[in-house]
Amino acid sequence: RTETFAEIAGDSPFLAPAETSLLGPSVSLNDPQHPRRIRAARLFAGAEALQHMEIVEGEEGTGVWIPDLVARGLRLGAGDRIRLSSGDHEPVILPVDGVYGTLASTPPGGYWLAWEPEIYPTACTGDCAIPPQFVLVDEERFLELAREDGLGDGTVTVAWQSPVRRGLRLGLDEARDLSRFTHAVEAEISDPSTEAGRI
Repeated sequence: RTETFAEIAGDSPFLAPAETSLLGPSVSLNDPQHPRRIRAARLFAGAEALQHMEIVEGEEGTGVWIPDLVARGLRLGAGDRIRLSSGDHEPVILPVDGVYGTLASTPPGGYWLAWEPEIYPTACTGDCAIPPQFVLVDEERFLELAREDGLGDGTVTVAWQSPVRRGLRLGLDEARDLSRFTHAVEAEISDPSTEAGRI
């Protein structure tokens, strides 16, 4: 499916290469030294994700990135270790690579458009609890953790996106061409008689 989407999106001269992101199970996070402090999160992987986050501290490594809201609540930061658990699964302890600014505190849109219902409170007035924010891991670790013998049930939600090429400013005619292309792609992938629709 990823290859098919990338091939289709590659037919437009206005679009950058396709990006894939993955959303997995809910997990509980805590400091292994202070197990009573617990915060909820969702597993997330996306190769481009860090480029679309406000980095508070840290650098890429083999561990996880946590939102500042969770970091403050657990009193953890880059270089610490964090425990991920879910139901009866065996907990996993990983290093914290870094801390990012909570996505729910940033304007919606852009890279996170596909995940807005999972990031921001919906149908709410006044003070609203935000949904569990994302604990970011690399794709290989994500797939390992999302498995039934990891922390999940093997169910993963996938989003494919193709952004407009960086630095490209579309004129009205180009925007109309891209709109027509988008509608044609939507029709093609919604039609089970086409190869893309079957995939």
